[in-house]
Order: sequence, then C-alpha cells, then structure tokens
Amino acid sequence: MTGIKESLCPPELLTKSDVGKVVQVSGRQVENLVRAGKLPQPIRLGAHPRWRRGELLAFLDGLPAEGGER
Repeated sequence: MTGIKESLCPPELLTKSDVGKVVQVSGRQVENLVRAGKLPQPIRLGAHPRWRRGELLAFLDGLPAEGGER
C-alpha cells in the first residue's frame, strides 16, 4: 500500500462471513439466501466465494423496505 493503513481501506471483496455481518445472518444463511435469489451470486476465487462490496450494497439498496415496496 502507499502509506494508507489497511483499516482505512476496507476490502473490495467480501467473504461469506463479511456478508453475514452486513446482513446480520450466519454464513449458512448467506448460502441459503444466495440459493433463494435473495442475495447476489458470489464470484469465485478458486473454491472461495467472494462478493464485490459495491454490487452487494447496490443489491441491498434496491430491496424494498420492510412493509413497503420500492
């Protein structure tokens, strides 16, 4: 890096655990939500699923608010 602390530069690719923390569910539930189409498909780095931060946040932003439609 160019002098910027890693903590100030969050990762662009999120792990299943990271996604679970964002949506407040377990890693297993992340898998279930992906299969159900309620979360975007991850990209794969070998066998490791990763989600692009921007795509995940845009997907979540497009969901209807609880009890209403968007």
